[in-house]
Amino acid sequence: MNKKEENILEQLFDGRIFPEESLCLNNPEYHKVNKAFNKEKDRLLKLVPDSDFQTFSTMEDLHNKLCNIFGFEGFVTGYKLGIKLLFEALKRSDESETSEKLNQ
Repeated sequence: MNKKEENILEQLFDGRIFPEESLCLNNPEYHKVNKAFNKEKDRLLKLVPDSDFQTFSTMEDLHNKLCNIFGFEGFVTGYKLGIKLLFEALKRSDESETSEKLNQ
């Protein structure tokens, strides 16, 4: 294992890798939509009476939880797909090596 791989594994083991912190930082569309969302949210909050603010806040918390669940499930699905791709690539590599040895 080379130094870079060891460093990544060490960081992962130590809990020093936080990929979610850099997910959308370079995506201009994310920033555009996020700005528009916050603008509309602020506009809506000005319209909501104080008596309904808690309802809005609860709804926002539930929406955030749904987004987190969706993000987690997407992560797990992507991770599983990546592992399946790796296994298939390794299997094909092994098959090619076996075929080459048989043809010698």
